[in-house]
Amino acid sequence: MKKALITLGLTAAALTAIIWGEQLMETSANEGRVSYTIENAQCDNCANELSVAIENILGIEAYTYNDEKNTLTIDYNPTVMETEWITESLMANGYRIEEQ
Repeated sequence: MKKALITLGLTAAALTAIIWGEQLMETSANEGRVSYTIENAQCDNCANELSVAIENILGIEAYTYNDEKNTLTIDYNPTVMETEWITESLMANGYRIEEQ
């Protein structure tokens, strides 16, 4: 009986940890956001080229590009991506950027 209660308690604790951990991952996955000013994206086709570059970066969940202000805001999953990596990826694609 004592062994069954211990097993039941450990199982409940493990399930609670799993559920709590998934909730933490879901919360933190939506917290990554970075904004940039892009200096060299003023051409007619630049928005399309920028879209292709962004869509090839792992962990990007959404982005908004304002071509009038030359600003780019990216929402990303910080469990698989870091701001520094996004910056490096955009620069590797030839964009001159400044983080806001």
